[in-house]
Amino acid sequence: MVRTLTHWTVADYHQMIESDILAGRHVELINGQIIDMAPEPPIHRVTYRRGVTIFIG
Repeated sequence: MVRTLTHWTVADYHQMIESDILAGRHVELINGQIIDMAPEPPIHRVTYRRGVTIFIG
């Protein structure tokens, strides 16, 4: 079996976001590949926001 992988550009990724192709999905563009990411649990968001407040103000 032969696989053909497409390496996406940042412009391609942003165009997909703007056209809602990726709506409702948690994905990131990493090294030209669109990777499905697990949603962040609420504790991660709370911890992140606290860290930002402490370190950035």
